[in-house]
Amino acid sequence: ACILIGNGGSTLYSIALGERNREKAGKIFVLSMLSALVLGLLIYAIEFSFFNPLASLVCKDQELLPEFKSYLFVLLFSSPVFILFLAFVFFLPPSGAPVLATLIHIIANVVNILMDYVYIHIFNLGVQGAAWATLTGYITAIIFTLIALKILHVDIRNKRPEKKDFAFVKDIAVTGSPFSINQLGFAIKFSFLNSFVAA
Repeated sequence: ACILIGNGGSTLYSIALGERNREKAGKIFVLSMLSALVLGLLIYAIEFSFFNPLASLVCKDQELLPEFKSYLFVLLFSSPVFILFLAFVFFLPPSGAPVLATLIHIIANVVNILMDYVYIHIFNLGVQGAAWATLTGYITAIIFTLIALKILHVDIRNKRPEKKDFAFVKDIAVTGSPFSINQLGFAIKFSFLNSFVAA
């Protein structure tokens, strides 16, 4: 979802900036963030509506299922924030801050790895600790981003869209679909491989 909106929106945002149409760029950014938020909440609602069947589908071992559910619950609960934030990061390179975008991903992953050890081995949270480590990594990255944006004065164009501008949402989705479908293909492939190995 974040790739679909982030890649599609940032591409159209870059084109609008290249055309010196800053008003259009600002509208595309706001529409992208709104789309990411709505899509994130929609995915959250669907996943929690089918939480138990989804958990059972992914985790075949009934003995591990309770622990896996606790892990999955934390990830699903925070998924709208992840989707919105990761879609936002796509707009940093065309706004003149590609290094910041890179640092954000590095910080999120390094903190995630460090907190895996802390939550799992020190706090004995088990599998759920891995989910909390992921959440901690992204919260740290979000805080870092807010501070960096203020210090670096990154100019991300934003403009309140009018009703007619919501037609851009379709363009955002179409533009981002090749990369998101490719990523979805990888996810499905690895799911099949994991199931095959587990079997």
